[in-house]
Amino acid sequence: MKKIILVLDGIVDRAVDGMTPMMKAHTPYLDELSRCGVMLRVKTVPDGYRIGSDFANMTLMGLDPRKDYPGRSALEMLGIGQPIPSGQFTYRMNLISFKSGSRCLESANAHGVTDEEQESLFEALEKVVSQSDLELFGIGGHVFLLKGKTQMVSLDAPTDKFGYDLAYQFRGDRVLETLCQKIEKVLKGHPVNIRRSLEGRPTIDGAWIWARGQSLEPLKHTKQSKWGIVTGTPIIKGLARLKGDDVIQVEGATGALDTDYSNKIRAALAALSRYDVVYCHVESPDTAAHLRDSELKKRVIESIDERLFAVLYEELKRISGNVEVYVISDHGTCSETGEHFGDVMPCLHVIAPWRRGLNMEPFNEEAGKDAPILDDHQWIKRFG
Repeated sequence: MKKIILVLDGIVDRAVDGMTPMMKAHTPYLDELSRCGVMLRVKTVPDGYRIGSDFANMTLMGLDPRKDYPGRSALEMLGIGQPIPSGQFTYRMNLISFKSGSRCLESANAHGVTDEEQESLFEALEKVVSQSDLELFGIGGHVFLLKGKTQMVSLDAPTDKFGYDLAYQFRGDRVLETLCQKIEKVLKGHPVNIRRSLEGRPTIDGAWIWARGQSLEPLKHTKQSKWGIVTGTPIIKGLARLKGDDVIQVEGATGALDTDYSNKIRAALAALSRYDVVYCHVESPDTAAHLRDSELKKRVIESIDERLFAVLYEELKRISGNVEVYVISDHGTCSETGEHFGDVMPCLHVIAPWRRGLNMEPFNEEAGKDAPILDDHQWIKRFG
């Protein structure tokens, strides 16, 4: 039977006054789809591992983080098509904002950085980074990647360090500390920050360099099922290439808030003719939560329903042959703090053609509370 795994990145949230953005959102098509399926719970991150898209999507794609993990930045570098020669290291660099009058982390994404701002900053940052014998790559918004022979301490994930003073995170690594200080100096007087100040927007104050990776070889897996991956996000593309899966090119799939939901789900449905499993990843709920904007996250969820689930629901009604659909979040992302949380996620399982009335629970954080929890081995057995 053909299968679609639809991953809504970070859509699960913590409730405020008993409600989450998903509970508040008007989602008639997802609600209707929920009535035609059953609710499961899936453990997406193994015990002892950090909650994040890298480990969670590895699990959902059938990889074992305990054996196959090369580092987040290495996966993203692979995702943008950059080779990592033997002996070189990779790093992820987030542009960040400090709390006023300090070097304590306030925002792990500098309260949102546009692609235009990243392009404007690139030349100045590249000059500083090259002094540490590292190459700089921009992958959109607040995120850059570094690559080179320079080995530095890898900071903890910034989403785990809100309120911490950057000065105390270097663990004696003078190369890393000096690089961060130079970046802060460049940012301070940059036209991008001058413009942000004039507009009343928070400034971009520094860089958080983390997620060290290294050279990697594609994994040699013996698998029976053929997977196609629909995503605009570098880390998911990297996982696909590590695993040996095809990345399906989709017009308008940006991996950002402006991604084309309709094109993505239409591409996923069309790909069922060529693949046994189609993995469709949607990043935007996580992006909205990291901006700490619960109202934006609610609107994103409603847009996903209107443009993605509406198409999926109508197409599944007409589809010939049986198709299984799994709708799941990889992890939770709190709109109040921007932090990741939760290693057991709700999952909607629908088999089309369907019979209505199988389930009366809407798909949200409370769904399937009494359902047995599938671990990573039980999960991947479903996909061959």
